[in-house]
Amino acid sequence: MIRMENAGVNVSQVSVSLAFLFVSFITLFMIPLRMFNVEMGKVYGWLNILLILVIIGFIFTSQAFGPGLARFYLKTMMWLRPKDKLLLPLIQKNLDSHGLKNMKANLMYTVALSYLVFSGTNFTQIANFMKQIF
Repeated sequence: MIRMENAGVNVSQVSVSLAFLFVSFITLFMIPLRMFNVEMGKVYGWLNILLILVIIGFIFTSQAFGPGLARFYLKTMMWLRPKDKLLLPLIQKNLDSHGLKNMKANLMYTVALSYLVFSGTNFTQIANFMKQIF
C-alpha cells in the first residue's frame, strides 16, 4: 500500500482542495437553487457564508505575502533613497528579529479591516432585504 505523502499529496493540498470544493458547491448549486425557489433569506445566508470564507482567504493570503511585501517595500525605499543604503543591514536584521511581532500586527490589521468590510456588506444586505419585505 502506498501512503498519500509518498505519492506527492499532503494534508494542506487536500484541505485547500476540499475548501475549494465546498465554495464551488455553494456558489454553483446552493445559491441558484435558493434563488429559483425564491428563498431570499437563505440566499443571503449562503452569501454571508461565502463572504466570510473570502475574508478568511484574504487573511491567510495577507499573512503569506506579508514578509515578502515588507522586503519589497524596503527595497523600494532603498531604491528611492540610495543614501540610506547603510541602514539596509540594520533594517533587515530588525525585520528578521521582529518577524513574529510583525505577523501579529499584520493579522490584527487584516482582521480589523475584514470585520469592517463584512459588517458594512452585511448591513447593506440586511437593509436591501428589509426593503424587499416592507
